[in-house]
Amino acid sequence: MQGRDLLGMCALRSRSLSVDAASILKTKEDLRSKYPVGSVDLELDSKSEIAVIRLCHPARRNALSGKMMAELNDRITELKNWKGRGLVLCGGISPSPASFCSGGDLKTMSGIMSEGPSAGMAMCALMQDSMVKLRALPLVSVAVIHGTAIGGGAELTTWCDYRVFTTEGSVSFVQIKMGLTTGWGGGSGLMEILGRRKTLKLLLAGPKISLRCDDAESWGYSDATVSVSPGDDPAEKGKEFLLNSVLNSELDSGVGRAVKKMVASVAVEPCISNSLDKEREVFGEVWGGPVQQAAFAQFLKR
Repeated sequence: MQGRDLLGMCALRSRSLSVDAASILKTKEDLRSKYPVGSVDLELDSKSEIAVIRLCHPARRNALSGKMMAELNDRITELKNWKGRGLVLCGGISPSPASFCSGGDLKTMSGIMSEGPSAGMAMCALMQDSMVKLRALPLVSVAVIHGTAIGGGAELTTWCDYRVFTTEGSVSFVQIKMGLTTGWGGGSGLMEILGRRKTLKLLLAGPKISLRCDDAESWGYSDATVSVSPGDDPAEKGKEFLLNSVLNSELDSGVGRAVKKMVASVAVEPCISNSLDKEREVFGEVWGGPVQQAAFAQFLKR
C-alpha cells in the first residue's frame, strides 16, 4: 500500500472517542482540587533556547498526582508560543535512588478508580491530550531518563523525539502486572519507536524486562547514554545532547521551529491520533477490573 493511501485511510477512520477542550478543562479542575500534591515545574532558558519540564514529587519518586497531570498539560500548553528551540523532560530531584517518574501516584489512581470508569477514561484522555500537544510543539524534545521510569512514567518517555539514558536510567512497562494496558499514549509511542514485534514483547513481559542504558540502545529505544555525577543536573545533559547532536547552531531558530512543526504534522500523525483513540478504548475495558483492584490493594498495604 502506498504511503499516501495509508495516510488517507488513517485520516478517514472514525474519531468517535475524541474529547473536546471543555471536557479536558473540567478533568484538570477536578484532578487539581482532589489530589493537590507535587508539582510540574517549567524553566525557560533564553540563552540556550531550551526549556525544561521537571516532574517534582520526591515523596512518591516523582509519581504523577492529579494536580501534576493537570499542570503537565498546562506547562506544555504554555510552550506553544515560546520562541525556543528545544525541550527537556526530566524528573525533579528525588531521594536516592534516582527516579524519572514512577507512573501515576497510587493514591490518585486508586481515588480515580473509586469514582468509576468514566473518571478513569477522563484521566486517560487528559494524558493523551498532553502527549499530542507535546508532540505538536515546534520544539525538539528529549526525555532524560535518570533513575527509574516505571509504568506511566515509562509511557512519558515515548512522548519525546529523543531519549537519553543516564548510566542509572531504566524503563519498565509494568502495566500488565497492574491489570492494565497503556493509557497515556505509550502503546502508540512504542509502535512508532520500536515496531510491532518489540512493542508486543516489551508490554507482555511487563516487569520481567527493564530496559537499562545498554539494553535500551540495542533495542533502538535510547539515542545516547550519559554519565551523571553527584550534584549534576540531569537536565543539563539533555541540553548538551540537543545542542551537540541535534540542533544546528548556525540555523535560525525560527527555521528550526518550522522544520519540527513540519515533521510533527506529516506522515504519522493521522495514524497516531486514531491509534490513541483505540488505545484509550482498550484501556477503558480493563480499567477498574478485578486484577487492577487486587494489585492496587496490595500496593496500598505497603
